[in-house]
Amino acid sequence: MKSPRPTVAQKRRVFRALHDSGCFLIPNPWDVGSAVYLQSLGFKALATTSSGFAWSQGACDGAVPLDEMLCHLQAVVDATDIPINADFAGGFAAAPAQVAVHVRVAIDTGVAGLSIEDSTGNPATPLYDLSYAVQRMRAARQAIDRAGGDVLLIGRAECFLVGRPDIAQTVERLRAYAQAGADCLYAPGISTREEIEAVVTAVAPKAVNVLVGSSTPRTLRDFAALVVLSPAPPGAGSCVPLSSWHRTEGLTTSPACQWARTRMRFFPVRRVMGGRTRGHVTKGKIKCVNGWQGCSGAAGSGSLLRLGSPSDLPDAEVEPAPQQRAQGRAVRVSNPRGHFLASP
Repeated sequence: MKSPRPTVAQKRRVFRALHDSGCFLIPNPWDVGSAVYLQSLGFKALATTSSGFAWSQGACDGAVPLDEMLCHLQAVVDATDIPINADFAGGFAAAPAQVAVHVRVAIDTGVAGLSIEDSTGNPATPLYDLSYAVQRMRAARQAIDRAGGDVLLIGRAECFLVGRPDIAQTVERLRAYAQAGADCLYAPGISTREEIEAVVTAVAPKAVNVLVGSSTPRTLRDFAALVVLSPAPPGAGSCVPLSSWHRTEGLTTSPACQWARTRMRFFPVRRVMGGRTRGHVTKGKIKCVNGWQGCSGAAGSGSLLRLGSPSDLPDAEVEPAPQQRAQGRAVRVSNPRGHFLASP
């Protein structure tokens, strides 16, 4: 008899415990198949990638609409038994109040964590003003707290990805996001020991995420050593989840990571997928902002999206969005190196 699948609440508790336990690897699947395969290798949690999913759909990063992203998140959550962290770009809105609404509907998909970034998608002004970015992060925090508070909030500073590789500015932003309620802080693009040390020290005792590309010379033990720089008590602030599934055999000798020495092979994948059917993916309801419609893809055509609006949540304690930003949608800037394995 098969063991019952873990509940969303159980997966969220596991995810929080991982962040209290020390360094761990959290690879980035781009669809349901890659998520199922990574789970089969023994990874304890997964983090979606907005760029990877967009590219898998033949679109550029930032072109996937909110409805489709929600369907993607629910499909990955439903297909797996481990915690899923959502790359939720900039919350699919500029205004803090609307970010809060979108975070609330993302929580309904069952994710265990989600990230909010501070890039605008506008090359002329690639980052939100810090004070406004903090309002957006605070609005996301309020939405999570009103939903029960068990979803982790990851605050992202995109400085290095938008052509502003200034560690002082990055640290200032991450520290502000930590104070605004982010549980974990993330600056994709930082790579040197000095940069990572600066971030870990600045946001202690909060957790830090480090994006690892294919060229890193460091091992998991090397990254673990960085957290002792933090003045935090044992267990607090000691987590450096590593977002990667490139060259993971160089990060750890865990059997779960040895597969990265080669491409995904046909027979192991067929073995993992052999007993699965589309019926493994639960058809559920998730709340969205664009009316009733069906989810396509792995979530099943029977999944319904319920109309949502800012009235679903109490007014966020924020200022109105500046006029020049009200028309745009904050999206994440692609990592030029890519952080997922494209070869099947």
